[in-house]
Order: sequence, then structure tokens, then C-alpha cells
Amino acid sequence: MASTMNTPQLVEAGLQSLPLPGHDELLKRSERVAINNRFSSTKSGADAAIMAAVRNGVKHVIFIIREILREVLALFRKSNSTSSC
Repeated sequence: MASTMNTPQLVEAGLQSLPLPGHDELLKRSERVAINNRFSSTKSGADAAIMAAVRNGVKHVIFIIREILREVLALFRKSNSTSSC
């Protein structure tokens, strides 16, 4: 039987924590994404300042798949309607 681990339609909710790649690997992957998305590789002083601020301020990144978000919100609505609070 095939694994359903990565099938969002069959998951009610979940949390994934992924290891952070090393600096060189992260740089290589970021460059690959930029090429794939046809982003400009020209860097300006303003871009560097913005990215420095982002690097200093961002602690966590959370991705929510829209279809799963609908299911999670439906569960919250259901639990709120049945609570005695």
C-alpha cells in the first residue's frame, strides 16, 4: 500500500519541522530558486539593506496550505460551537 504521508487531502492537520541547511547549501538552493523563478540577480544597496532587516527580524516561517487551512478553520468553528464557554 502506498504511503499517504505527503497527501494533503488526507491530512486533517499537522506540523512539520525541517532541518536548516548549512550556509553554502542554502546559498546554492536560493540561487537555484532565483534562476527557476527568473528573478533578477542584480543586487543593489537598497536590496541588501532590506534583506539585512529581514534576516534580523524573521525568527520563524510558517507555510499553510490553503485547503488544509479550510479544514482547520472548520474544526475550530465546530469546536467553538460545541464548547460550553
